Amino acid sequence: MVELCADFEERLVRNKSENRLLHKESKRNLEWSEAEMRKTSEKYRLNSYDGESLPFENYIKIDNTTLAPDEVAKMIQTHFAIEGRKE
Repeated sequence: MVELCADFEERLVRNKSENRLLHKESKRNLEWSEAEMRKTSEKYRLNSYDGESLPFENYIKIDNTTLAPDEVAKMIQTHFAIEGRKE
């Protein structure tokens, strides 16, 4: 189990990124999408608390607010001892 989290302001920025808009049709209505993110974040707890006991044997939580995707992938690969791709 991998739990990714990021600051809300960073999530708002990412929500408008070219890649997100290209691959997620529901994000293309930016006004609705941002309002939905705000509403959901106010109504639900979307991440575990630091130090919270969770029922997963293999678990890692990563705050990727300031991390590049390849950096996060490497952290996951290392944590779970996943061998890299063989090209």
